Amino acid sequence: MTQKAQQRPKHTLRMQRFAEFMREHPLGILSSVSPAGDPHGVAIYYTFDNNFHVYFLTRDKTRKCENISRNNRVMLSAVDPKTQTSLQITATCSQITDAHKIKQLLEEIIKISLKTSGTQLTLVNKITVGSLVAIELMPVQMRIATYAKSNSPEVSLFESIESFDLVD
Repeated sequence: MTQKAQQRPKHTLRMQRFAEFMREHPLGILSSVSPAGDPHGVAIYYTFDNNFHVYFLTRDKTRKCENISRNNRVMLSAVDPKTQTSLQITATCSQITDAHKIKQLLEEIIKISLKTSGTQLTLVNKITVGSLVAIELMPVQMRIATYAKSNSPEVSLFESIESFDLVD
């Protein structure tokens, strides 16, 4: 077996861990940058595909949508407080214009909202200004870290940190 073939299962397992974490934690904080260079973070429900492209809904009059239209580089973060695990996705993003994809995304986000909060009223439904917009994030890098306390002085504070670039 070649070295590449030996590495493939690890990469697949790593990607499965990322996908599992993302499925279990569909509420994240999207960070963008204002034209003045100020950070801006907001909670979003998100979904993703097999290529780890992340999708969410917003309104075109929101600060995040205005920030993204000027600078399409963003970061999505999610956390699991029980395991002290955090996920960070650095990405570029673009607006989705296909009406069928937007409808499909809205249905997925409603399901996520029902599962996590018990209501069909999603975060984007609570914003009344502007038209509905669908955004796709194309990850450049993904990082997941589990912060664990160890009883042993020889063991690092970090139980595990995994990171991989999705762009060559």
